[in-house]
Amino acid sequence: MFSWNTSSIDYCSWRSVPCDAKSGEVISLVLQYYSLNGSLKSNSSLFKLQHLHHLTLSGCFLRGEIPYSLGNLSHLMELDLSGNYLIGEIPSSLSKLEQLGVLYLGSNNLIGKIPSSLGNLSRLTDLELGGNHLIGEVPSSIGNLNQLTSLSFSSNNLSGNIPISFANLNKLYLLFLNRNQFSNVDFLHILPNLTSLSYLREIRRSCLRWNSL
Repeated sequence: MFSWNTSSIDYCSWRSVPCDAKSGEVISLVLQYYSLNGSLKSNSSLFKLQHLHHLTLSGCFLRGEIPYSLGNLSHLMELDLSGNYLIGEIPSSLSKLEQLGVLYLGSNNLIGKIPSSLGNLSRLTDLELGGNHLIGEVPSSIGNLNQLTSLSFSSNNLSGNIPISFANLNKLYLLFLNRNQFSNVDFLHILPNLTSLSYLREIRRSCLRWNSL
């Protein structure tokens, strides 16, 4: 998968592979709903595309684990691996993607805890981890992501307290925490601080549904 032969193929002419006009480097790879039916290997030639800004491989029947080497694509601003069959834990190396604004890993089979290091992604505006098998408490470091406008942890097995640090997420417009095992009532008291939330009156009934609040 992802074998690039620059001497024989003008891949910049492909619709899903935009290149920088000056350097000719691939800056975006958008492959939605392609039947790739494989796994992302750490030695894949995909990781030679060091200037990638956008990588979308959603709904491509990808299997296996998310490779640690994704964290080496230091120019990434958007990473979308949602809607696949990815397994294993979320690699902490993703926290090295300092330019990342969008991270979509929802609707996979990911396990383990949410890495606290994700709280270092200070430019993140969209974080989608819903529809996996994540466990444990949400790390308080997520409250450091004060640029977030959309956050979904729905349909996992998360438990314990929702961090009070969520009060810092005052740009949130969409929040989905439903279908988990959260238990702390105190979180309801910080909802009024999240003044950008869409349909704030409905939050108790929708975004927190199927918890123990």
